[in-house]
Amino acid sequence: MPGTSVMAAAAAYAGIQVRGSLREMEARLTPPHQPPGQEQEQVRALDAAGLALVPRILSGTERERVTAETLGLARRLMKRLGENGPATAGWPDADAGDDALIAHDEAAAVILGLQDRETRDRAAEWMEGADAEPALRLWRALARRCAGAYDTHAAAPLTLAGWVAWSTGDEPGARVALDRALRADPEYTFARLLHQACNEGIDPEGLRRCLREERRERAEHKRLRPRVVRTRAATRSVRPQAAAKQSAPPAGARPAAADARGRTSPTGTAGGTVRGGGAGDDGRDHAAMRTFTRMAVPRMPRAVSTHAAVTSAEEAPYDPHRPVPRRRGKTPCGRCPALR
Repeated sequence: MPGTSVMAAAAAYAGIQVRGSLREMEARLTPPHQPPGQEQEQVRALDAAGLALVPRILSGTERERVTAETLGLARRLMKRLGENGPATAGWPDADAGDDALIAHDEAAAVILGLQDRETRDRAAEWMEGADAEPALRLWRALARRCAGAYDTHAAAPLTLAGWVAWSTGDEPGARVALDRALRADPEYTFARLLHQACNEGIDPEGLRRCLREERRERAEHKRLRPRVVRTRAATRSVRPQAAAKQSAPPAGARPAAADARGRTSPTGTAGGTVRGGGAGDDGRDHAAMRTFTRMAVPRMPRAVSTHAAVTSAEEAPYDPHRPVPRRRGKTPCGRCPALR
């Protein structure tokens, strides 16, 4: 047949795909020529995403939430691309179809979210299996959306596109994508490392193994993370206002002798109420009650305890001429009127 050869037929039989020229491979990673209105619309979407996401990324409290939101949106876009495969074999029409499936605000949110290093490293785990093909299409589409002053933001999606291409065996496409990433940002460390490793012929399996191990450790840490369980004690707890009403004696009532002398009541506190629940025959956790008692009832100083034993109303009335017991190295008790 005209236009064919033995080498072309052998390559097609072996499954070798023609990548196209260098100019064609670079065109798949470059923003296409668009009317001024469409390009400005994408720039405005990037401006809005930057104002919304950059302060959250820089703050330590919202960074993990932004990572989760970015990866969740990227996963939904990958699913959308996978369900709508390219209808034609030609790359211009296929790329145009991918661009039509992604809205401007969605592309802007993922592009700005990938500027965070941890988010980008998590996205690099979509490098093999069923995730590789839609991930590569997504990274290429995002690189084509970095227009205007946001051309340097294309370093992250271009590096991810080069990594997925290298991981799936497309070394020429990986070199082109990584070279474009270094042109967008010459100091982008991830692109420099991958570009050097790809040119030196290093097997990407080592990096794939590291990413698999990180994903496994993260899943194990999430599985072993302690959960907050509402115990029976928390559900049957008494509110402070209710506890005060229950512990307060009625008006005009004489306090009990144990409370008047500062002794603890049978519940373990000085006239207080212990929050119930837990193990035990009476529905209370005895170990927790003992701990609560030690925290709620402070111990008296030894000098005060000795003086209280001497001047207790149950044993003898107070005698101001009685000598005060002294301990070596201790100051006398301050409760005696003669020593105030």
